[in-house]
Amino acid sequence: MVNECLCIETIEYPVEFKNGTIHTRVECVDCLRFIKWKPQPAKNFKLWFGKHKDKKLCDVPISYLTWYKENGDNEKLLKKIDQFFDSK
Repeated sequence: MVNECLCIETIEYPVEFKNGTIHTRVECVDCLRFIKWKPQPAKNFKLWFGKHKDKKLCDVPISYLTWYKENGDNEKLLKKIDQFFDSK
């Protein structure tokens, strides 16, 4: 008989990747088995270009984010900006 963990209790901790994104790793407390990655909150999403390169959305002026929503063309960034505004 194999004693398998049911992974009832989990632990979560942030992990920063080389590209600056921060995701949450979820593991079982008992067996330390990896369960899933939770995507980073939109406020922690970092810009990868321009004047605000390497800044998190929460540290970028709202005026710039509003401008980008109206003029930007990167779908991934537009989605993150929408999520950021929805979370405020």
